[in-house]
Amino acid sequence: MENEVDIFSSTPVFNTSTFRCGLCQLQFRKQSNFAWHLRDSHGQIPYTCHNCFERFKTQSDLRKHEISHGKKPYSCDECPRRFNGPSGVWHHKRRCHNKEIH
Repeated sequence: MENEVDIFSSTPVFNTSTFRCGLCQLQFRKQSNFAWHLRDSHGQIPYTCHNCFERFKTQSDLRKHEISHGKKPYSCDECPRRFNGPSGVWHHKRRCHNKEIH
């Protein structure tokens, strides 16, 4: 059917009515419920970054990752690494330079 998602296709076709699992034939009205089903029932990782093709289990994780492809205005003062925000610098310094920052 043209209104269903084929889990075996390389580019799933999403529509406004239903999402059908190509592995077990269950149907879902919401894409988010379909994605959870694929992950929990079939071990599928449904979210892919279009910049680097890394895959994520949740849409939230994908969104957080996609930020990493944007501007990185914060830099470490001890090495060339750059970050999206000050918390990235803070975690980096603790992890890589053994610095406790207050």
